[in-house]
Amino acid sequence: MRRICLLALATVVGCAQEVPVSGYFRDAHGALRALQGVDGAWTAPVVIGEGVLSAGYSGATLWYKSADALHVRTDGANWVTVPAPSGPAQAVFDGAGALAEVHFLDAGVSARWDPLAGELSQYQFQTVEPAPEQIAAGLFLRRDEDRLLGWRAGGESFVLPLADPPLFLLFVRNPDGTETLVTDNVTFPVTSFGDTADIRFRLRNPGAAAVTISRLSVDVGAFRIVNQFFPPHVLAPAAFGDFSLRFTPTDGGEYSATLFVNDLRVAVRGSAAAGPLVELEGPVGWTPLAAGGTADLGSVERRATLKRRVRVTPAAAVTLTGAGFTLASTSDPAISEISFTSETATTATAALSVDTRRFTLRATATEFALPRPSIATPPASLEPASQQKVVIRLSEAARAAVLATATLTFTPQAGQPDEPAIAILPQLTRTVSLPFAVGELEKEITFQTGTTAGSVAVRAVIGTETAEVQFTLPVRPLTLTATRASNLPEVVLTGYDNRRSVSKVAFTWYLKSGQTVAPGRLEVDVATPFRDYFGQNPGGTFQLRARFPLSGTATELDGVEVELTSAQGTVQTGRLKLE
Repeated sequence: MRRICLLALATVVGCAQEVPVSGYFRDAHGALRALQGVDGAWTAPVVIGEGVLSAGYSGATLWYKSADALHVRTDGANWVTVPAPSGPAQAVFDGAGALAEVHFLDAGVSARWDPLAGELSQYQFQTVEPAPEQIAAGLFLRRDEDRLLGWRAGGESFVLPLADPPLFLLFVRNPDGTETLVTDNVTFPVTSFGDTADIRFRLRNPGAAAVTISRLSVDVGAFRIVNQFFPPHVLAPAAFGDFSLRFTPTDGGEYSATLFVNDLRVAVRGSAAAGPLVELEGPVGWTPLAAGGTADLGSVERRATLKRRVRVTPAAAVTLTGAGFTLASTSDPAISEISFTSETATTATAALSVDTRRFTLRATATEFALPRPSIATPPASLEPASQQKVVIRLSEAARAAVLATATLTFTPQAGQPDEPAIAILPQLTRTVSLPFAVGELEKEITFQTGTTAGSVAVRAVIGTETAEVQFTLPVRPLTLTATRASNLPEVVLTGYDNRRSVSKVAFTWYLKSGQTVAPGRLEVDVATPFRDYFGQNPGGTFQLRARFPLSGTATELDGVEVELTSAQGTVQTGRLKLE
């Protein structure tokens, strides 16, 4: 009796042509397929490409048997793989669709399946009578060479097509722009091991309906797909999709694999000629170079030297051409040293030749790293109405022309206005450019502090590097200078109040006899005129001219004392003599 693998698929209820069915089975080529559709009009996408000896599906549990392992998956879970006797198998499910027992036909043994542990119990010898492959209730599967036949008791067999014939055409894109139709095989040109070769493909949809590309893959090994679209990918009518197949032999000899596009299988072949292995030393070791490709050596500051080693096994003649590149031998005949240097910042390439093979090398010379700025530590507190020097220093003498920017920011005390006179000299601006020539280390700027209380920040910027210092312009007592304007009783007061708060002025005149001039101390409320003045003028400087009507002879006057009152208190001039 011919042995047939049992396949339990999802149960179908109702008329075969009306109710869809789905499940999994092993086809004649050893692939695990997902079966979907209705009787006589089925499609069968590939789930596992090769090596499936038997398989089954209960609607809750999927399993398949490879050469020496059993693979089990419950819905929504990962695959569990356990060692098993060689050959095909049958499975028994419980009422809930869980895997209960597995019979191994060639070995004539069976084992219980532990769903919690995910493993088989001890094998027990048992004679197993193969059963038909049941697809659904009352529906069975028969195999006839590469065909799958469905049948029901008392009915006629009917063909279950595995998949629709390809609705697309596969072409090789030639270098001259023409296309060659692919039938069943493609052969790569002879390629040196360690090198790569690419063949560009184009899928075309010549039909009037859209085509979905659900599978695009190649056997694992020396071939891989690159520059591809990713399934599922829809090709509209008259549309196309491109991808490349890359051949990278690791040794001399013959190579083969299978390219899958949906159910289309294309045999891919390639061969590698023996030749020296060319490797470049990098941070993590030696990396093989591919002829025709480009290898990046890295970067280095201009005028410095970048060194890399190249190894050719077995040793062979090596040449290098390219501006800024040199090649030197070492004590090891298989290893040469590559050097690169440049006077300017640039990206350069060189051609490395080993026998008849050519490799492109790329190196980058970068501009000198910008120095970092710093500001010499100044006093934390400054005097008003003064000038302050600030030294901006580089972390190293400039190796190339460097442009720094110095910016002054003034923040007045709350309620006080800005004062434009607090600025960098001599242009009275708050931002200046500071060009450093090659070899220069520091620059000096001078700014004036004005007569308004607040804080000053000076910031130096070079590229993305910043340095900043803060100064305080504290509140200072009112400063006053008084002069007599003439022989007449007239006084001129000059000073500054960096709180801008003058409120009262008092005058006391004296005779030459030492007595005070009647009526004695004269006080004047000047809060309003000073507030108006400060509101219209920046800074805290002012000048006050006071004139006094005189009854009598001015020659009897000896001098005057002036007192000014502000938020900081009072300040007196002392006696001013009249001469």
